[in-house]
Amino acid sequence: MAVSPSKIIEALLTTRTRSDAATKAGVSPGLIVKLLKDPNFRDMLKQAQEDHIEQGLRQFKRRLTDAVSRLAEEMDSENPNTGRIASSSKFIEHALKVLNIGNKQESVDDTQINEMIEREVQRRLNNQTTAIE
Repeated sequence: MAVSPSKIIEALLTTRTRSDAATKAGVSPGLIVKLLKDPNFRDMLKQAQEDHIEQGLRQFKRRLTDAVSRLAEEMDSENPNTGRIASSSKFIEHALKVLNIGNKQESVDDTQINEMIEREVQRRLNNQTTAIE
């Protein structure tokens, strides 16, 4: 039974070594080496790597948005949880550094961070005002 190139690519993306990828895909390490010499396979692998990285960045950005929301919730709270504020702030700080390193084209500066937080706080204030009316 032949193993699909996509299964081998998935194994290469999710393991540390070619040997581990071969084991995971159920093929010989020699087949992995042979495929890596094939320009078409290398192109497919490169595209899959780029897609994998983009997917990870999108997920990371969603978590960043969640952290900003949690921070805004705590800032609006009558009894803010300083632990949640500290952990959300720290995550936001590190996430933005990672995004700057991982995607130079989408560099985020302090002004953009402040604008993002201000928009979230304003959105929450608007929701609170609407609920009161």
